[in-house]
Amino acid sequence: MSNDHSGTMPQISFEKYVLENGLQVILHVDRKLPVVHVNQWYHVGSKNERAGRTGFAHLFEHIMFQGSLNASADYFSYVEKAGANLREGGVNGTTSSDRTNYFATVPSGSLEYLLWVESDRLATLADALTQAKLDGQREVVRNERRQSYENQPYGRWFGLLTENLHPKDHPYSWMVIGSHEDLVAASIDDVTAFFHTYYTPNNLTLVVAGDFDPLKARELIARYYGSIPPGPALERPSRYIPKLTGEKIIDVSDRVPQERIYLAWPSPQYFGDDEADLEIAANILSDGLSSRLNRVLVYDRQISTSVSAFQWSQEISGTFIIVADARPGASLQEIESIITAEVARLASDGPTEAEVSRARTKWEYDYVSGLERIGGFGGKADKLAQYNVFLGDPDRFDQDVDRFRSVSAASVARAVGKWINSRDRLVIRFHPELSQRSSEAGLDRSIQPPLGEDLHFETPAVQSAVLENGMDLFVVSRNDLPKVAVTLVTRAGTISDSPGLEGVANFTASMLELGTGTRRALDIEDALGDLGTTVSGFAAREYAVLTMSVLRRSLETAMTIFSDLVRNPSFPESEVRREKLRHLDMLAQQSNDPSSVAARLRPMLAFGRTHPYGRPATGSPQSVETITRDDLERFHREQWRAGSSALVFAGDITLGKATELANEAFSSWAPGTAPVPDIALPQPARGGQIFVVNRPDAAQTVVSQILPAPARKVADFYALRLVDAVWGGGGFGTR
Repeated sequence: MSNDHSGTMPQISFEKYVLENGLQVILHVDRKLPVVHVNQWYHVGSKNERAGRTGFAHLFEHIMFQGSLNASADYFSYVEKAGANLREGGVNGTTSSDRTNYFATVPSGSLEYLLWVESDRLATLADALTQAKLDGQREVVRNERRQSYENQPYGRWFGLLTENLHPKDHPYSWMVIGSHEDLVAASIDDVTAFFHTYYTPNNLTLVVAGDFDPLKARELIARYYGSIPPGPALERPSRYIPKLTGEKIIDVSDRVPQERIYLAWPSPQYFGDDEADLEIAANILSDGLSSRLNRVLVYDRQISTSVSAFQWSQEISGTFIIVADARPGASLQEIESIITAEVARLASDGPTEAEVSRARTKWEYDYVSGLERIGGFGGKADKLAQYNVFLGDPDRFDQDVDRFRSVSAASVARAVGKWINSRDRLVIRFHPELSQRSSEAGLDRSIQPPLGEDLHFETPAVQSAVLENGMDLFVVSRNDLPKVAVTLVTRAGTISDSPGLEGVANFTASMLELGTGTRRALDIEDALGDLGTTVSGFAAREYAVLTMSVLRRSLETAMTIFSDLVRNPSFPESEVRREKLRHLDMLAQQSNDPSSVAARLRPMLAFGRTHPYGRPATGSPQSVETITRDDLERFHREQWRAGSSALVFAGDITLGKATELANEAFSSWAPGTAPVPDIALPQPARGGQIFVVNRPDAAQTVVSQILPAPARKVADFYALRLVDAVWGGGGFGTR
């Protein structure tokens, strides 16, 4: 089967065919970069387990990286040899309730080598499984459970939701990661039987995407996968949306800094009736300051730090979830009542046409953004596999977009009334705890194919210009998608914070979108929402950034707003007070997260507590309390200067058009440069010391090592990056 996708969305051309053993193959050519991405979706997840034997799907995801018969070393050593980038997410595996996927991106010349490694895992991994490998990965998974669920504030919510929203016979009634008891009980026979049942060619969708020769790829896939025998025919769990009769309430006392509430309702499955309407409803309820719940809870009443709503769609059922954090001293019951009332109002009165249009545009922007990538989560390969596995057809791009474009105000109101305007729901309330406690022919898998040569690649051309006020302009043109990313970067980083006012740089950057001389915060939010975009500002150590991405048709209008935020922020007193409260709540949350505590302490120990690189970039509770509107105005006036800034466009735009837009937006920004801060020599902690932060009853210990390093501009910088990648820089295979 071949497909030449056309219509209103960008063209996604692909070819699908099926081997005799049932393997479904999808090929998609994209020659932007000389790389190839292999994405494998096994149609098995935690819903294929049974009570008493949970966690197998996720456990096997880990075991799949432990080596097969002919690629017997750690899997990551092979893909790293093939050129995969382990540090930047180029290789991974994930497990959900419905599927397990594995993906890797390598230089195009390494396609055969990668297919050899991947097919050998499918063909021989069970034969290479040992008790030692099982025991080792069992403990890794148990530690992951402690780290992600038991040692995190509110980490228990997900287990409570799955167990209480679904009846005991429902395949979603246990967590993907399984229970400690089931993981401990898993035997090598249990795990091997699971592999032989579900890790089979006829249960696999293989996607190859990128810069490759399709005829050669067909030959390689037949060579390495074609002789692997199929597995048993599998029964698929059918659509099973649970029902609640009445309100189910769970109150939890835990070591958390703020009260939090979760409201959850059973909802439609992926691509089910009303699913798109509920996704749009979630956007209307909580996406942005002017969304209904954010407006009343966070912005107007200021009784909640944050609120979010989302439709979580899975293969056989879904869940609609609303989460809200209460500000210290606020009433969780009042927040719950307001959420209930807003949902009821949305069901009875419906959304406005403007709200629906804004939400649809935001969804389409996010969808198009995912298609920028060939691989990774939500990229083109992922979408092709997802459509094929769950819907039986990879050609669902237009249908996916059309169903969201068809959402109306009336259909949203109807879906909200049907699914979530009900007391048949699960309520989880967290309260701060105050106490202290085979056989194959014609292929010798032991012969490793050679790594291919890298294909020639030229980096995209960067065109540049300088505006009359001294601001630099850089443009990277790329017209495969109707989208443009815009970034303004300026030398206004946290090293320019004054002692005692740590956090001013960060506050300044994050508050640009909260008011200008002519626009209020909610006006800005609505205007950007109508264009399907948002802006995001932050300050790093040496620079600050304001960035947005927008569909090409909306760029001119968006640039008018963007430049207003950069040049004319007003820092309204009411917004400063509101953001200070939210920021203090965020710092309180971080103080309960061991990883965040370690991250805050590292620069203090590396540079000294008072050094510009050692001071807390987001401030301390004491410094945040001190910051005033005048401090923000002064910092912006002195540090955000045209002569210290650069404007970058990347996407569907030419240098000529970018120059025209930049001049229209920023020619009136006065010239001048920001003062250069004086950076003293660091005063690091003495080497060889151990610092301990005691957190009673923590489920896990975070260990962080700090080493001195040279400045960014040294000649050895890239060599040291390679050393770091080998030694301990975050990759799976580091020493």
